Amino acid sequence: MITLTLVFLSGCSGSKKLEADFTAWRQDFTGKPELQITALVTSAAEAAVSEYKLVYNRSSDEETITVVEPLMIADVTAHISGEELTLSFDGLILETGASPEELSPLAALPAMIDFLESGFVKSVWTEKSEGRDLLVAELENADASRLTIWLDKADNLPVLATIRSGESVEIILNAMEIN
Repeated sequence: MITLTLVFLSGCSGSKKLEADFTAWRQDFTGKPELQITALVTSAAEAAVSEYKLVYNRSSDEETITVVEPLMIADVTAHISGEELTLSFDGLILETGASPEELSPLAALPAMIDFLESGFVKSVWTEKSEGRDLLVAELENADASRLTIWLDKADNLPVLATIRSGESVEIILNAMEIN
């Protein structure tokens, strides 16, 4: 009985260390006044699967999402202000987004930032994949949607993230480049 208790307590201290490591990374990452993230964003909605290459830019005065691929809509830019997301090109401005129940692929990178800034940390653990040691964290927002993010422990950069509501994955973000 005593041995079991000691093993359990040592497991808890390990998870507290992992959570502290993630919290330190999270504060550093979200505290950057300027941030650029390029990612492949896959929408896994029930109706259709679509893939985009997007660039998220945050500066002191503006947040934008620019489409890189598919080429048919390349250079379309979404400007983010508060809770609103609008597309603008050639002077035309359109509201964007999926149905209220689904997350739009264009809103995925700002949603990831929102999770990192204000989401509740549910759990943190480590994994090994393709020879890389990864720190994995799962966060939950007030609406019960969840973000799972995988960080490469060697360089502290995100390599993959998923956003889901309920049990189904809605958005997959991968091949991330951070500047």
